[in-house]
Order: sequence, then structure tokens, then C-alpha cells
Amino acid sequence: MDSLEIEVIPRPDKDDRYTIKPLKDTLSFDKGFFLAVRAIQSIRKKSQGSVIVVGIAGPSGAGKTSIAQKIVSVLPKSILISLDNYLDSSRQIIEENYDDYRLVDFELLKKNISDLISNKPTDLPLYDFTKSGRYAYKRVQPPESKVLLIEGIYALHEEIRHLLDLRVSISGGVHFDLIKRIFRDVHRTGQQPHESLQQITDTVYPMYKAFIEPDLQLAEIQVVNKFNPFGGLLNPIYILKSVKQGVTVDMIHSVLNKSTIQENTARYYDIYLIPPNTTFANSSSCDWIRVRNADGQYSIMFSEEIKEGPFIISPRVDFVVGVNMLGGLMSLGYQMVAIIHRKSTIFKDGKIIISYDELEELGQTFVQIKGFDATSVQEAGKKLGLENNYLQKSYIELYQDKYKKSLSDNSTVTTLPIGGINNNNTINNNNNNNNNNNLSLSNFINSKL
Repeated sequence: MDSLEIEVIPRPDKDDRYTIKPLKDTLSFDKGFFLAVRAIQSIRKKSQGSVIVVGIAGPSGAGKTSIAQKIVSVLPKSILISLDNYLDSSRQIIEENYDDYRLVDFELLKKNISDLISNKPTDLPLYDFTKSGRYAYKRVQPPESKVLLIEGIYALHEEIRHLLDLRVSISGGVHFDLIKRIFRDVHRTGQQPHESLQQITDTVYPMYKAFIEPDLQLAEIQVVNKFNPFGGLLNPIYILKSVKQGVTVDMIHSVLNKSTIQENTARYYDIYLIPPNTTFANSSSCDWIRVRNADGQYSIMFSEEIKEGPFIISPRVDFVVGVNMLGGLMSLGYQMVAIIHRKSTIFKDGKIIISYDELEELGQTFVQIKGFDATSVQEAGKKLGLENNYLQKSYIELYQDKYKKSLSDNSTVTTLPIGGINNNNTINNNNNNNNNNNLSLSNFINSKL
């Protein structure tokens, strides 16, 4: 059967209801949306007027709501039920873990679904996350389109699986799911980013592996959403970078506002991690997590760098974390691939930042100009005589190039800069047991504290 062909078959558990033959391949978001609509239309036609029920499940932030809303937009007068509204605040919430399936009021959900399948009106609950409670009910009539969609992380759970005619799963890979979940929590619940990340590593991901992922593998349509969450970020930083060539302190002073200029020197090291099933040589900027140590304080940064003209445009999110967060990220399958030491002499005037960056592992000094206003950054670079001499790569990308060149030249392989962790292996050995990584990391961190 062609991957775009939908074959309607009787449900194995109920001869009078229909589903589709499971598709063998995982699909992109757009193709998954297209085939989900086709499958719903085909099942609805075969069902001759019965309400059909579609479950859409996946980890937090994967895009369940987006795909469900898109389906409703092309199948008007359908009903969309979100499992977020079925949290039962009367049940004990352990360690703020709202992803615990035991908090879901499946009995009410089953009643609502059964009512609508039977062409009866029903009262759907409404939940307020900011107040952590159910605040009202909304009476709805059976869907005129004969399509009822259920979306949520447990939308394919065994408690309601017998009521579903079509199962759709959606995920984005650990890295993007992690970032999108952080963004969602910040906007919806008011959590700080570090609180969300801590919760994900401690509770959300273990719950996902144990209670959600097995259900997703049963879906007839399986979608992998590669949407990049950084695309919607505001206030990106505009960066111009060049190898230092005759740029003096006096020249920098002449560019900045003398009345507000500040100078300081900072030393730090950046620890780079990549997601599971990724190699350093083939990874890209949107894959990396950077954990920075500056004077004993750790901060974490997710970023995606866009190249436009001479600029590196860097939408990013960063926040302070505890040292234990590194172990938490490794428990998600992240691998530590590099540590880069850096000394920066920084000049800033409140509008732009200009720095000399000395990179120990690259053996070079760079001039970097950063700011939120592209015109101001570009004008500063022009005054410093750096036009036509810009590098459009981050420091880890420059090191990545150095590493790949050593491989292609068949020369002595450039060892990834993780020697401070008592690990002299190259990237090919970084896929070893995470316990070894955690031990090495712990030794290294303790030596720095």
C-alpha cells in the first residue's frame, strides 16, 4: 500500500465501527495533518452518520493542539476536547507533576465521549492552570460534523482506547519537545524556565517513557514534528564576529558612548551537549545546549542561529540553573561533547557590546559585536573596519569545523575539548554509557568548585 493511501478496515475490537490500516512510515507534520484529515473523512463516510472519535496524543509541547486545531479548521463544526481540562484538583498532586495520568478524570471523560457518541448533549469541564482548579462546565451538543477529537498526552491511554476510532501520535524528538515545553510552561503557568526544566528532567520525561511512549507506538498515524520553536522568539540578538586584526581599545572607545561605557573581563567555560542519536560532526546549532560556568554560577542556553547577510541572528532562551541540572540532561540522553574555555574583555554602553574573545581551544582571539538593533551593530562594525571580514559561525561551529577537517585530512584527529573531565576519547566514544559521563562530569565539576 502506498504511504499516502488510506485503507479503512473494521476495528478489531468492534465490527460495527471502523478505523484505518496503520501506516508504516512516520510522517512530517504537514503530511500527517493531510493524511489524518483523509482518514477521518474516509472513516466518517464508512460509518454512515455515527460520531467518530479521534485521539491525538504526544509529549508536552509536541504540537498536539496545533494539529488538532488545524483538523478542526478544515472539518468545521467538529468538537475538540483537551485533556488539560480533565485534571482533577481534588486528587493529590505529587511534586507539581501535572503529567501524572492518575490526575486525569477518566470517568468524566468517558462519560462525555459516550454521551456525544450516543448523540446526547454533555457538560465539558473547564480548568484554570493559573488557579489549579476546575472553574466551570460548558454544555455542548453532539458534533454536526460527526467528528470528535480528543487531544492530550494521555489521549491514547488504555482507559479510553476502546472509544477511539483513529489514533494519531505526534512527537518532536527530545530536544525540541524539551524547549517547547519550557516555553509553554512559562507562558501558561507562570513557571520560571529553570523550574520547568527541573520538573521535566525529574518527573515529566520519566513519566513519558513509562506511560506515554508505549501508547504512541499503537497509533495508526505517527507524526514527527520538526517545527523549530525558536522561530517565534522575539528580541533576537544580532551578532557580527571577526578574527581580531588591528582593532584597538581606543578604536572600540571611539565607537561606544563614552558617557555610559563600561569595561570588564570575564573568564568562563562552556559545556556543550547534544541530544540523543546525534553526533558532533553532523549536529547543528539548534541541537546544542550550552551550559556556562561563570564564577561558579551555571546558566543554560538553548539557541538557534540564523545567518542573514553578515549577521548571526540568535533567538535564544537562557537562565540560571543548579549544577545538578547537567546530570538531569544526561538522564534524558544528552551527551557532553565539548568544553571550551574563554576569556572575554567586554566593552558596553547599554546599546551594544563589543568584546575581545580569547578561545583557548581554538588558539585565536576574536572581536564580537552584539546588540538588539541590527543597524547599530552594523555601524559599529563598519567604524572598526571589519566589513567584508565577518565570520558567520559560532565558536562551537568553528571548533566543529576544526574537528571535521582533522578527519578529512586523515591527520591526527582533533580531540574534542573535554580533557578537563578526565576523558581523552574522541567523539566516537562519547556515545558510551551515560553513567561514565556522569561520573566524569562530577569529577570535573568538583575540581572547579
